[in-house]
Amino acid sequence: AIRRKEALLRKREMTINGTIHDLKSPLNSVITMMGWLKQTAPDKETKEMLETSKAGVRRLISNIEALLMTARMDRRQVVLNKSLIDVPEMAEGVKKELSCLYPGKPHTICIINELPAGLQVMADGMYIENVIRNLMENALKYSDAGVRIEVSLSIVNERLRVSVKDNGWGIAPCHQKKLFTQFYRVPRSEEQQQKGYGIGLAQSKYIINEHGGEIMVKSAEGEGSTFTFIIPCR
Repeated sequence: AIRRKEALLRKREMTINGTIHDLKSPLNSVITMMGWLKQTAPDKETKEMLETSKAGVRRLISNIEALLMTARMDRRQVVLNKSLIDVPEMAEGVKKELSCLYPGKPHTICIINELPAGLQVMADGMYIENVIRNLMENALKYSDAGVRIEVSLSIVNERLRVSVKDNGWGIAPCHQKKLFTQFYRVPRSEEQQQKGYGIGLAQSKYIINEHGGEIMVKSAEGEGSTFTFIIPCR
């Protein structure tokens, strides 16, 4: 019975992995096509519409990647494809993407870049971008209109430090220890409920740990939150 259960679990994981791969491939083609259409678009309005749609598809790919990682978690180590990445450029790209995704919610996102000029970090660009996007989007989602988000980039003891600070709803201490657990969502009042699956922070922790780093939170209910991750530069 145990062998049959293990075989079923392996088959389920293979099915999930294959399905997710089949979902990602056509979406990447859509992004490429949208990029080409944007270059040939005749007016600014069409270019902006295509950029908004492109941001939405990227977000969908990020969610699909989160599902894949959740299926693999605790079973198989994630394979990192490390290369030199420009973190400030990445943060600016996520900022622009979120502005396209949340045009109806007034907000301010400020990138505070204290990194040495030209510094590049050896990391998996896709996964680190996913973490930055997740932290920035959470700051935007779990807050009132007019939220201010500060993304600080710095070097501490020869390691990259990225902090995302907001003045949003904040998180009570009793919930903070569970934040990075799969499928855990902070209980909210009915008017504060947001769509989500409770896998973003668990995925972020897994990614940062695989990079040899750490992720932490400092928050108080009604005073906002600061999520920080630190990874080696090389």
